[in-house]
Amino acid sequence: MIQDRPYQKEAVELALQFDGFCLFMEQRTGKSLPALRIIDARSPERLLIVCPPIAINVWHQYISEHKPQFGEAKIINFEALWSMRKQLKKWKPEFILCDEAHRIKGRNSKQSRGLRTLAKYARWKLALTGTPIEKNIWDAWAIYAFIAPEIFGLW
Repeated sequence: MIQDRPYQKEAVELALQFDGFCLFMEQRTGKSLPALRIIDARSPERLLIVCPPIAINVWHQYISEHKPQFGEAKIINFEALWSMRKQLKKWKPEFILCDEAHRIKGRNSKQSRGLRTLAKYARWKLALTGTPIEKNIWDAWAIYAFIAPEIFGLW
C-alpha cells in the first residue's frame, strides 16, 4: 500500500470536516490518493467521478489498486455529463468527485451547470485541481458553487 505524505494526510483530515471540499494542490503532488482516502472514509453508496476522458481508465486503475469502500460507482467524462444529467439525477449520487475541476470554471458552460445541478442532490462533493486560478476570484466561483454554494452565494 502506498504511504501518504504528511501534506496528503493533512488534506484528508481537513476535508473530512466538511461535506464539500476542494484540493487545490500543485500538479503532480498527488491529489488522487487523498481523494481515495476521503471516499473510503465516507463509504458512499453511489459514487460519481467526473473527469476528462483520458482520466477515466486512470480512475478505474486507482480504484482497483486501492479498493476504497463504496457501493456503486460511475466514472464519466465532462462531455457526457450534460447528456446524462437526468439519468444521474435519478440515480442520486451520494458523493461526487470532480477531477480537473478547473474545467467547470466557466459558469455558463453545460459542464459547469450540469455538475452544479447534480451537486444539489449529493451529500458529499470533492473537487480536485492543480491548475491555478488565472484571472480573478470569479474563476473560482463555479468550483465553489459546486462544493459549497453558501461561500459565494448566487452569481
